[in-house]
Amino acid sequence: MPNAIISFIQLQIPNHLNFLAPAVCDDLIRIGRKNDGGYVVPHSILNETEVLVSCGVNDDWSFESGFLSINRRLIIHAYDHTISNTIFFKNIIRSMVHLFLGKSTLSYIRSRVQVWRSYKKFFQGNTKHFRERLHNRKDDSQDVTTPTIFDRLGASKVFIKLDIEGGEYRVIDEFVALSSKIVGMVIEFHDTDPLRLLFINAVKKLQRYYTLVHIHANNCGPISNDGLPEVLELTFVRKDFCSHSNRRSKLPIEGLDEPNDPDKVDYALTFSL
Repeated sequence: MPNAIISFIQLQIPNHLNFLAPAVCDDLIRIGRKNDGGYVVPHSILNETEVLVSCGVNDDWSFESGFLSINRRLIIHAYDHTISNTIFFKNIIRSMVHLFLGKSTLSYIRSRVQVWRSYKKFFQGNTKHFRERLHNRKDDSQDVTTPTIFDRLGASKVFIKLDIEGGEYRVIDEFVALSSKIVGMVIEFHDTDPLRLLFINAVKKLQRYYTLVHIHANNCGPISNDGLPEVLELTFVRKDFCSHSNRRSKLPIEGLDEPNDPDKVDYALTFSL
């Protein structure tokens, strides 16, 4: 069967956004599943990491599982207030009821059972799920702050995965303050057009201590008037682990990047360096 041909919307990124052009890093690999849920990170940083803090999990822990398969000593603390063993089980029961009402299918129920079983199998021992939401303050009983998360760790080499649907802007300053403990991050930034100033300030704050080594445009989001996609996945590595000066002018990278939605046209970025 022939390979699918991926078409692209070609986007020329304005010169004033050239700071988003990532450094050339020769050991990038993809961790996690194809399409949405997988991220590109340097292989060299994986074994340097003691703890992976993953904020925003939903029903996909393929990135966390892939990270663990390379670094078997890894401790994982995952944060997501929208899931739990009980919630997954209730979803199965609800789907069974919907089946009798003609609103669900056996294949969907099987998929929900698989997710529930996978959750119970994966989150045990040194891999823990906290039903909490990362926030910059305690607005709700389920909120957890960055200092509390780090108090639980007892580690000095932490990698962060952050996909919290716009809440990332609230915690950037705290991550910068903890740069001595955070060796790398992959962050999904949302609303980069309406929150452009916040986005630019956040990235430039991080770049004081980190090298941007990869950028991927999420094709589930729209494109701003100046050509910048509104949802971007950025990978950072602390400068003492990566200080390359050469930068990429064209993305995505064939063989590594995948369209988040395989049924939509993907985005290709070009920087004028």
